[in-house]
Amino acid sequence: MRRLRTVLAMTAIFTVAACGDSAPPPAAAWKTPEGARWQDVFITAPDMLLMVHPAELSRDSVYGPVVKSALRVAAQRSAHVASYGMLDALQSCEMVVVAKSGDNDSVDGIIVLRGVRADLDPVRIAGDTGPMWRALPQHSSVPEYANGSDVSLFDLGARTWVVAAGARRGEAREVFAHPFGRPLPFEEDGALALLRIRGETLLDIAPRMRNGDLGPVGKHLAAASIELRPGGEGALVTDFVYRDDESSAFAESTLRDVAHALSAPRDGKPPWIASAEVTHQSRTVEVKAKIAERLLDTLKKVGAR
Repeated sequence: MRRLRTVLAMTAIFTVAACGDSAPPPAAAWKTPEGARWQDVFITAPDMLLMVHPAELSRDSVYGPVVKSALRVAAQRSAHVASYGMLDALQSCEMVVVAKSGDNDSVDGIIVLRGVRADLDPVRIAGDTGPMWRALPQHSSVPEYANGSDVSLFDLGARTWVVAAGARRGEAREVFAHPFGRPLPFEEDGALALLRIRGETLLDIAPRMRNGDLGPVGKHLAAASIELRPGGEGALVTDFVYRDDESSAFAESTLRDVAHALSAPRDGKPPWIASAEVTHQSRTVEVKAKIAERLLDTLKKVGAR
């Protein structure tokens, strides 16, 4: 359990057309894609999904120092993180996807690492008690490595690793043996990082959104997402999606109050948010904010000695 939490901590559509009066042509036979693809593990939408572009974040003028601070803290607190190879694998990746379903104590989870350094080998990654991964007998074209009895790493080739835990481990083994060709679990729109979370999951994490002063924001909340945008401006875009129009209208009013409070100086100190814009369309309330230097400076100093 502890090993899994460490890994998770570091590390969440179709169109049919027809025209004319004649009978439609026969459907082409489905062809199973050649080779396993990482998105095949997303059989159902996870309760929480985090997507990060570590290499791009590290190069970003605003978020780069914050990322280095977070990695420093992770290395200080975990020998697994500081161990040879694992930190390199995460930090140098083109993309990392972390997905979690179930309650906070559940071991079920998925981590995808794309663009892993070509010279890294799972069996050479060392933890505090020896190698983190051991090779298992190969039953398909996808090599599998185990960490204990509940976590596996699958090497899909093309510098792509998938770490699966709990119930997701068996599912991953099955889908990689019989690839299905599922679509991506999110749209790539240039975000440096994306967090997407189911409404009930967010309310469990933030109880004030259920019964507290932020209650109108949490009432009938279906899902929420947060994006870090590139451009060196510290842009943060948050969308709250509701199940009905009335709930979204009440949420908009509360979010405007929150945005105003966070972007106003308090007790002689500068605000946490430099600016914020709240818009409401249909059942979605969007908050576009610019993170203030005060918050960025605080995050950069975390873990500094």
